[in-house]
Amino acid sequence: METQNDMTFTIWYGIYQRSNRQLHYASAGHPPALMLDPNRANHCVELSTDGLIIGHMDDFEYENAVVAVPPGAKLYVLSDGAFEIERPDGAPWPYEQFVAAVRSTGSMEDGEVEYLYERTQQVTEGAELQDDFTMLRVRFPE
Repeated sequence: METQNDMTFTIWYGIYQRSNRQLHYASAGHPPALMLDPNRANHCVELSTDGLIIGHMDDFEYENAVVAVPPGAKLYVLSDGAFEIERPDGAPWPYEQFVAAVRSTGSMEDGEVEYLYERTQQVTEGAELQDDFTMLRVRFPE
């Protein structure tokens, strides 16, 4: 860190292999990606690996993992600002409730990210978010 002006970053990185429907992924201090299986109602898998933030330690070895991707699955890659949200009374929004909101998008065909952003606005009662809300939704082929 000292040689990089004390700068660090987090990352979630994935490579989808279409030939065998496998997703290879790794993370470094980043929130898990969430994958919904359309064939199993309300089934959500958190995809993360143990890894420090980038720039924290020299020569740290990161691990990767592989998961089978069911046809039509949805993957959400997001920043911590999408779920680390404070209610008007100062209490945090429980992560489990955020995951439940993601699960509820399972049957949606479009507009999932907008729906989840609107859900955060309901939780904060319209107050401005204190962090970024960054989210990418990927739908895998049938």
